[in-house]
Amino acid sequence: MKPATKIVLISAAALAAVLLLTWVGGLFYWHVRIRAAIQSWEQAFPGASSNPSTVPIHPMHRGLSREDATVILEAGCRALPHLVKAMEESPDPEFQEGVMARIISCLSGPGPYTETTFAVMKERDIEWQFLGSGLAFERTEKMAKFREWWTQNGTRYHRPWKFWSAWCYVD
Repeated sequence: MKPATKIVLISAAALAAVLLLTWVGGLFYWHVRIRAAIQSWEQAFPGASSNPSTVPIHPMHRGLSREDATVILEAGCRALPHLVKAMEESPDPEFQEGVMARIISCLSGPGPYTETTFAVMKERDIEWQFLGSGLAFERTEKMAKFREWWTQNGTRYHRPWKFWSAWCYVD
């Protein structure tokens, strides 16, 4: 093999390795940041029974620090599978309520929102949102509806390989 050809091949392989490491590093970076933010949120999440506040705080914000909220917001669609998993695995119905509200918000994508976006958000809110302090069968039913929708449509809203974008939706 000629030295020039060898240099080109080695350079191409090095470039491919750097690109691959950058891609894997980006995936890992977001995975760690999102998981840490959600775990921090769940640990800090006060149930309604443990925090009877006179000021109503939407569960989507309750217990969520500014830093964790920023991570989840910046993550956009990258956070969706982690949020879905956290909602499915949590035994706390009120935390599940807050996570569902975050999921509905995240599925709406980045603003500015149109009348159509608000209509879709309202429809999803009616279909999936539940009260953590409400009836268990209603929560179970709404989570099952969401799970079915996510199984059919989740790949349109989250593409794992596309870590560089906070909005992965494909129409």
